[in-house]
Amino acid sequence: MTDKQIAKEKMYRTVLQNITANSSKYMHIPVFVSTVNKLTDICNQILTESANQDKSTLQGTSDLKKEVEIKLVTETIKVSSLLSVFAIEIGDNLLYAKSTITKSNMYKIHNRETLNIARRVLKEATNYADKLNDYGLTEADIQTLQNLINEYESLVIAPRVVTAKTKQATANLAHLFAEADALLIYRLDKLMRVFKTSDPEFYELYFNSRNVINTSVRKKPTDKPETEETTTTTEL
Repeated sequence: MTDKQIAKEKMYRTVLQNITANSSKYMHIPVFVSTVNKLTDICNQILTESANQDKSTLQGTSDLKKEVEIKLVTETIKVSSLLSVFAIEIGDNLLYAKSTITKSNMYKIHNRETLNIARRVLKEATNYADKLNDYGLTEADIQTLQNLINEYESLVIAPRVVTAKTKQATANLAHLFAEADALLIYRLDKLMRVFKTSDPEFYELYFNSRNVINTSVRKKPTDKPETEETTTTTEL
């Protein structure tokens, strides 16, 4: 969220806290109750979308990807080494070329290229699985390589998924804040007029809660919250 959105979200929470603490004062007004419930729901959605917008998830995915890549390279090299020995034994130059892989070369490439090499090695190992058993390759080794390929592939596409999720969350937040502002300005600010004379303390508590304090900027003492009280010049 932006600094302005963070400040507004805190304001929404303060408003709800002060209103719900005095729920007995408005429980007999159905529209008031439904509006408070709607604002509560929007605030909960804002927290959810804010979590979706958190880019720290991307860093966590990147760290895991590096970890899995090391395992994938290690396992690919192990299987390819056995393949190359087998290829020499049977005099298959093409298979030998396919299975001649070095760790340094694998670390020079990333993502799709790494996956392509690992898949190529897996395919050949699967084709000669019965013969490679004599060279120390087990079914468990083949399955391990397959699992690492699947895991690494999911992490390769993860950044794009996270980025798309972040963009969608940003758009959703803009909509939610606009909806919350509309609820306050065009519903609650107006509904609170019922209490201006009958319960002035509750009335003042509400509008004092409507102050948006943005700590990221220095505001002049004369700045006032954007409420129905400050956007109109005459009483209704």
